[in-house]
Amino acid sequence: MSKVNPVSVTTTMDTIDLRNAQTTPVTAPDHVDTLQTLLKAAARNNGAFDPGAIDGIGGPKTKQAVGNFQAAKAAPQDFVVSSYVWSTLVGDRP
Repeated sequence: MSKVNPVSVTTTMDTIDLRNAQTTPVTAPDHVDTLQTLLKAAARNNGAFDPGAIDGIGGPKTKQAVGNFQAAKAAPQDFVVSSYVWSTLVGDRP
C-alpha cells in the first residue's frame, strides 16, 4: 500500500459522487484508488470502512464504506466524497 501525502490529497482531490454506485460504478483515475487506500487504512480501526479491493472502481462496497465513514464522523450520509470527507480521512479533522 502506498503512502498518501495528506497535503496533496486535501488540496488536489476532486469530489467523488458515489450516490449511484450501485448501478453505475465510478472511475476517476487515482482519485478512487486514493479514496480506497485511505478507507482501507481507516478500516484497521473500524472494519465497516473497508471498501473491498483497491481497484480504482467506486462500486457498491466503496459506496457503503464511504457511507459508514460519514455516519461515524456525524457527517451527512450522502455518499459524496467532499473536501470534508477527504480532510477527515487524512486526519485533518476530528
